[in-house]
Amino acid sequence: MIVFVAEKEEIHQAALHNLKDHNFSIYFQDKFEKIRGKVDVLFIKTYTKADKAYLANFPNLKFLLRAGVGLDNVDREECERRKIKIFNSPGSNTNSVAEFVLMLILMLLRKVQYQSLKMSEGEWRDKKMIGEELKDKTLGLVGCGEIGSLVAEKLSFLGVKKILGFDPYLDRETLLKRNTEKEELKDILEKADIISLHLPLNKQTKGIIGLKEISFMKRTSYLINTSRGGIVNEKDLIIALKKKLIMGAALDVFENEPKVKKGFFSLKNIVLTPHIAAFTEEANKQMSIQAVENFLNEVISK
Repeated sequence: MIVFVAEKEEIHQAALHNLKDHNFSIYFQDKFEKIRGKVDVLFIKTYTKADKAYLANFPNLKFLLRAGVGLDNVDREECERRKIKIFNSPGSNTNSVAEFVLMLILMLLRKVQYQSLKMSEGEWRDKKMIGEELKDKTLGLVGCGEIGSLVAEKLSFLGVKKILGFDPYLDRETLLKRNTEKEELKDILEKADIISLHLPLNKQTKGIIGLKEISFMKRTSYLINTSRGGIVNEKDLIIALKKKLIMGAALDVFENEPKVKKGFFSLKNIVLTPHIAAFTEEANKQMSIQAVENFLNEVISK
């Protein structure tokens, strides 16, 4: 079988070696025009939009491998229509993202970004921007799947007051087993000191956090998004932060990556990172390897 790797630098070499060991032929972008009509397997990660138009380049395509968890860059309806089977790597970045969320929570509470900026400007700490402790804070999780649940588990050992969770697909008993009290979204926005988003991007979740939702939050609260950029209305968030409707925010994902709205750069109450929550050696390797292993298990079993 012929495999076309659309994002050579994004796919871990161990995954490619595994494919080669099973006698798959690997090709990259420089051979696109020559082999696209013969490609059996398309291997992508984050920055390839596998929509109907792109998939049309591969008339012989049978399998699509996505090194990662989310499938918002894949036209699943088109894949289903063409009977293209999709393999991704659910759970591969769970620990990496959960650890990153904990770091962002502490950075926001301790005003690390602001104090670091002061030092780079040749000044010492600003006593007006004194930090807060995590102990006795209420955390709100919007989305309580694998990552959200692991965030709750890790935070339960750090003295938080309570963890509230909104997830329409999980019942109260299931969430309680995950150290989380089930609440409606509006209630979480009103009660939580820190709100962390853990949702897939789809028609139901796009723009789910806008100015209306932010207005429900405490002025002393923080918003964290490490899931997908389109979940938060970025224009509304910029307005909210400028007006100090909330204390601060941390974003690792953006609506039109790698482009970031310039309005964010003038704000001092935000932490910005370039989609690196899952950017660890361990998670990066596992995302590619797991997608390949899931694919090989299916193909070899037949």
